[in-house]
Amino acid sequence: MNRFGDIDASNKRLPPVYGYHSEKLVSIEKALETIIPHIDELPRYIKIAKKYCHFPSEHGLTQDQ
Repeated sequence: MNRFGDIDASNKRLPPVYGYHSEKLVSIEKALETIIPHIDELPRYIKIAKKYCHFPSEHGLTQDQ
């Protein structure tokens, strides 16, 4: 138990989110547009992520995804 929160801190492996394979891939900006107003400097972090991403991706993703 973590003294800062009521969460389980064990390292058990969880299954992936169900159904995400059926969703269309979108750009990182599109995926995060609803939370941009809530996270300071998120657009800056998105630019940094795109700048330092591994491309070509071993998973077939574009630089925007």
